[in-house]
Amino acid sequence: MDLFTRQDALDYVEAQVELFAKHFSIVLGMQVTTDQARRALYAMHRPEGQCTKDVTPEAVANAALDAVAPAIDATTLLRKASQRGANFGKAVEVFTEDCSPLERAYSVYACENLVSEGDLEFDVGCPVSLSPDGGAYVQGWKWVSRSELPA
Repeated sequence: MDLFTRQDALDYVEAQVELFAKHFSIVLGMQVTTDQARRALYAMHRPEGQCTKDVTPEAVANAALDAVAPAIDATTLLRKASQRGANFGKAVEVFTEDCSPLERAYSVYACENLVSEGDLEFDVGCPVSLSPDGGAYVQGWKWVSRSELPA
């Protein structure tokens, strides 16, 4: 595997920064400055030469996003993700990947003890909002039939 030397990485970043700023802008669907692109490129091609020349498109997009994320509000990020096919289920999956053992315990308890088949259901690993009052809100699915809607 061909690795960049420190100077190769620095030279590459500086030579490609404007091109990558345009590319990142297209990938993310928003304006990316050359400084943001430079930070992303340095992250991908660490000056200590630990990154190969073969960088995946996903790595490029992630580096671009990491570079501009501090300047983007969360609502904009969610809209961009939604435009690219992300849905509520994927968001729940991502947000619950790192849940705490206590949050997991509330989720499991709800799944095992609070379900009313066809009326109220919970997914294992569902979002849990811990309360300082010694409890938690556990996100579930409540069935509502069309006939219950006001006319």
